[in-house]
Amino acid sequence: MKTQKSIVLIALTGIMLIAGQSFAQRGNRGTRPYDCYQNIPNLNEEQKQQITELRNAHLEEIAELRSERRSTAARAEKNEIRGKMLQQQQEHKNEIRALLNEDQKAYFDRNYKSRSQALRSGNGKGKGNGNFNANGKGNRGKGSSGKGNGNSGVGNRW
Repeated sequence: MKTQKSIVLIALTGIMLIAGQSFAQRGNRGTRPYDCYQNIPNLNEEQKQQITELRNAHLEEIAELRSERRSTAARAEKNEIRGKMLQQQQEHKNEIRALLNEDQKAYFDRNYKSRSQALRSGNGKGKGNGNFNANGKGNRGKGSSGKGNGNSGVGNRW
């Protein structure tokens, strides 16, 4: 009886440790501050304020599109909305870039690639092989290491 209790206690402790690790690795994504463009050197207060305003407007637009995308079941509609979201993201980056001086633009261009550029250059998520189809999704299959789990890591973020 005592041995059974010990085994159950060890098993529960192991389960709790594994569960704790899985939550710890996720991070605090929902509440982290927006700092994507804060590292651009020599931003003045006006630029910071304009970037914040652009960001807030962009987030509202994306939230509407995300809600619209979640409310439909048709794959073609989801892909169309995803294309709109990617277009909005690119327009947002272009608007921010337009606020910068030449030195800041050079820094921005070096450090803030578009999602598709980052994925193609290997700086994106997952172990994809860099092959993309017409709507920007990676080909399914083994990753570049040959140890893939059948998913290239380019998933549905929205």
